[in-house]
Amino acid sequence: PSEPIVCGANNFRSSTNPSKCCCGKRSGVVLTMAAISIGTSACVTLLVVMSQLIHLGMGTAQCTSEWDGCYTDYTPAPGVPPVRPVEIAITVTPSAQGQNFTAAWCVDQCAIRGYPLAGITGGEHPAPQGNFYYCYCGCTINTATHVASHSDCTTPCAGNHSQQCGGNGHMLVLNTTCTPPLPPGICGPPAPGLPPGPACSQDVAKRNFSFCNTSLDIEARLDDLVPRILLTEAGAQLTARQSPAIPRLGIPSFYWGTNAIHGVRIGSSLCQGTNGRCVTSFPQALNLACSFNVSNIAAMGNVIGREMRALLNLNKSSVGLTAWGPTINIIRDPRWGRNQETASEDPYVSGEYGRAFTAGLQQGDIDTNSPSRPLQAVATLKHVAAYSLEDWSPSGNFSDHTYTRQTFNAVVCNRDLSETYLPAFERAIRRGGALGIMYSCSELNGVPGIDSAFLRDQMASWGFRGYRTTDGGQVAQTVSSHHWVPTIEESIHFALASGESDIDDGGSYHNSLLAAYAKGLVNRSLIDRALRNTYRIRFLLGLFDPDAGQAYKKLGVDDLNDAHAQSVNKIAAEESLVLLKNDGPLLPFATTKTMPHGPNDTNVETTDARETATTSALRSWAVIGPNGNSTEALMGSYGMPLLQPYPSIFTALQQSVPAGALVAYAPGMIDNGRASPTLAAAAVALAAKVDNVVLVLGLQTTNSAEEGYESEQHDRFDLGLPPAQEALAAAVLAANKRCVVVLIHGGALALDTLKVTAPAILDAHYPGAMTGAQAVADALLGKFSPGGKLSYSVMPHAFQHLSNFTSMSMTTAPGRTYKYYTGPAALWGFGFGLSYTTFSLAWGDTGSAPNITLTPFTDAQATSVVVTNTGTSMAGDEVVQAYFQPLSVPGAQPPLPKRVLFQFERVHLKPGESATITVNVSKASIILPLNNETIGQMAYIGKYNLIISRGHGEELTAPFGIEC
Repeated sequence: PSEPIVCGANNFRSSTNPSKCCCGKRSGVVLTMAAISIGTSACVTLLVVMSQLIHLGMGTAQCTSEWDGCYTDYTPAPGVPPVRPVEIAITVTPSAQGQNFTAAWCVDQCAIRGYPLAGITGGEHPAPQGNFYYCYCGCTINTATHVASHSDCTTPCAGNHSQQCGGNGHMLVLNTTCTPPLPPGICGPPAPGLPPGPACSQDVAKRNFSFCNTSLDIEARLDDLVPRILLTEAGAQLTARQSPAIPRLGIPSFYWGTNAIHGVRIGSSLCQGTNGRCVTSFPQALNLACSFNVSNIAAMGNVIGREMRALLNLNKSSVGLTAWGPTINIIRDPRWGRNQETASEDPYVSGEYGRAFTAGLQQGDIDTNSPSRPLQAVATLKHVAAYSLEDWSPSGNFSDHTYTRQTFNAVVCNRDLSETYLPAFERAIRRGGALGIMYSCSELNGVPGIDSAFLRDQMASWGFRGYRTTDGGQVAQTVSSHHWVPTIEESIHFALASGESDIDDGGSYHNSLLAAYAKGLVNRSLIDRALRNTYRIRFLLGLFDPDAGQAYKKLGVDDLNDAHAQSVNKIAAEESLVLLKNDGPLLPFATTKTMPHGPNDTNVETTDARETATTSALRSWAVIGPNGNSTEALMGSYGMPLLQPYPSIFTALQQSVPAGALVAYAPGMIDNGRASPTLAAAAVALAAKVDNVVLVLGLQTTNSAEEGYESEQHDRFDLGLPPAQEALAAAVLAANKRCVVVLIHGGALALDTLKVTAPAILDAHYPGAMTGAQAVADALLGKFSPGGKLSYSVMPHAFQHLSNFTSMSMTTAPGRTYKYYTGPAALWGFGFGLSYTTFSLAWGDTGSAPNITLTPFTDAQATSVVVTNTGTSMAGDEVVQAYFQPLSVPGAQPPLPKRVLFQFERVHLKPGESATITVNVSKASIILPLNNETIGQMAYIGKYNLIISRGHGEELTAPFGIEC
């Protein structure tokens, strides 16, 4: 036209050619995309998009995007990587299969990440596939690609049909320029970097950066460091597992999240070049809790921390100093697939486990007299809070995924939170000094854990000053699974603002933190708080201080599974074994037998495991069961690589009996859950021929297709053994009554029948691949007496029909744990465990029950208990347990617990030896929950009993009161 054109509402007149209209509309000084019309040449020429790109921490960039071209996006041959027109730096995709996808969205995503090129490809597809679009961000055009016609890139965008989104096999590429320019180092030459090495090791860093000044306190050093981190760098810095290096500041990469619940979990490749040495594989966490030995739990934590340091010093990848462990969730229900990874149904035991593990791991035992020594490593308590469901279906058909941890809402009253679900975490933080927590995957009362201001505030009230991490993919799953918010950016807002989730175990912060910032959903102060929390951990670990003088820097190959670690491991395995039954007594097995009347008469067991008659013959054994000749089965989940063969229970027994003694093995089954009449018949025939049978039964963690499978992301439906194992056990016991059942498992097993029919039962749980089998063999042969106690109650089979697995209530009938369970009698109670020797309890001091009264002027009162090994031939361990029993407590809200553990101590005693244990009765430990509406516990005025127990047999009882 000869005069300026009048453009429509969705267009604007070109400032360079008034006879043309351009796509888009003006909004003040900001140009935003409204439409793309490829069919109009004027609209192809200029495409204007505004991105509120904040870079370098300064100012707003105004960005325009121009058409670059249409290119072929193709795969040369099957199995060959596709040739993308954009040299891809990142790929970003919107949610919900692209129904909201627009070209404007892709340009914006790339611009706020600092990438000039936005490549858009995809197309509309009929149901059920639906629309799929992909957004690629990069710096340059791939020279191997081919230019295509504009018409090949005209597929309408699903979110706005007036915009074009490339096409099937074709990519529309837009080129963005900004004023001021995009930050250097993304697509241009990298910002000048300092020489590689530990943080603050370079002279230029020491001169120029106050965060390298060791004379300043950590908070002052953080004041200098945090503002230097660019927003374009922040998302990656707040991402597990690898936070990348920042060369311009001389900061090396850092690995967040080394799984370490019973050893440093690494790949076998990381043990290459270590002279055949690798990390220590301890018994499972549940085993350590059943030992009731907090000193050895702390020693295990110390070994794990030392080995993390050693691997870091050896420059092993995928290993850092933030241990993701211990797990201290409550054993709420035996069906939970992760019971093996945690400690107890009792919050006090779980809290003591968490406290000891944390203190050992973080404080270590090097340079303990140095006030400025760094932390050895950092514990991350899992999983806050009320988490104990993986994947469960009421029908038993787990393909239904009726309840999963990603969708489950744990509805918990304040009473149960105060009394059961929170105390272990509080104890590990207040008394253990834990500096890390991981949020639960589940919701708590309708709010995803990572978004919970309630949980954040509870931890703050305990004095928590550490970092918080999400569990795997939880920021994204808050959108896709919990449907808490519709977009990743909004999820990031709640994770940072409400839950204060500093680390994202996923890709959401890395890919979308800048997008959330650009939309105003997070601000710099929220990001800086997360950076401050996470970098404080690195300062506390001494990673910004000179290497000189840091003893931890000297740890290396010789500190992997060293003699001390092996000793701690051996103690852990032996002390974790729980003797549930020993009629006769059948155990310990003697290695010889006497034949009083001749070789064809009935064999008679010698009276002592160490006795050898002059007219004796070697005994024979059969080890039967699918787990009897497996080392891997003893390890449990989150296992470690083994660089050398370790014994199974079968081979350990073989190596432990006198030379010439027969020890044979028969699996009896195809695997842990599948029966075989042929294998069963062979096992029964073997059992009938030998003197003693060791029948190894239980669960497993490696094959989800088998019955009796328990693990992360898989709960059990049935409390019993797999039916094939029950049948095998019945047949073997019918063939030979001299049979001990050894249990390998995590979740409690309802052994209603075996409790009656088996003469002896030894519960080994998952005793560890390195020392577990030998511990079992030594216990069976009487080289030591089992002294472990159950850290949970073993419910009868009827429990699964009486109790709703998804109910988090402790008190709803039939109740949960030893405190509130009122259903059919437990098979074995919390704290139960037998010994090969005998013990007695007596009041200390005067020998009579103490007179205890707590008043406003007396907050605590001590008494003493004497425990004695009354046996004559064998040393043994006993765990003395102190409970309080509420009798009349008018101010407390019913129902009252039947009893509450508040102290325990394990002692080792020779025959005839005694030990005196001090029991402290205090208002700080005699506490009950406030009510269903209020968080907290307190000491109530009322009447109580003090109960001293060994978990079975006699108990000492003394009344006491709390008065106003």
